Amino acid sequence: MPNTVSNLIGGGRVQQLAEVVGAYATAANTTVHFDVISQGVLLYTTAATANWTLNLRGNSSVTLNSLLSTGQAATVAHIVTTGTTAYYASTIQVDSTTTNVTTKWQGGTAPTSGNASSLDTYSFTVIKTAATTYTVLASQTQFK
Repeated sequence: MPNTVSNLIGGGRVQQLAEVVGAYATAANTTVHFDVISQGVLLYTTAATANWTLNLRGNSSVTLNSLLSTGQAATVAHIVTTGTTAYYASTIQVDSTTTNVTTKWQGGTAPTSGNASSLDTYSFTVIKTAATTYTVLASQTQFK
């Protein structure tokens, strides 16, 4: 799908209406790199084998900081298959660091586990508030 921008009545913009889903037969563990240039939704179809750090970035050579201007945001979803042990995303990073990254979880409390034998969907809106400074709005939802 071409990367196009459409102006709407009232001055809004739509970058893309359809998101690319990167589906991988991979288990979440250690560090998961979410490349926002490649996809808006990242699906891991193999059951997680450990808690993981989620690193939101442009890709391996492009920072998210270079893609976003102050006052812009990117929203992505990470869908993780869980087995009988309820592993979860324990740390959220932007461009491989937690420095100047403030994560605010829906409901006010970060999860301390995943949900066994389900698909856990994590949604993140990364708002760039200053150079290399972000507020991340996060949620975890169980689908079974």
